Amino acid sequence: MSNLAFSSFNDFLHMDGHGVYVWSAYIISTFIILLAFLTIYRNIQLIRKRIKDARG
Repeated sequence: MSNLAFSSFNDFLHMDGHGVYVWSAYIISTFIILLAFLTIYRNIQLIRKRIKDARG
């Protein structure tokens, strides 16, 4: 049987009082990465549109 670091899912979420900081860091990081990808995707779409319009 495996030795788990946390005895329950609630303990996993709280992480000995550090859960707020850990989970907020994950959420903020994920949001920033997603925002970067969406911004790049939008810019690529705008550039493709400009190229298509320039070709006539």
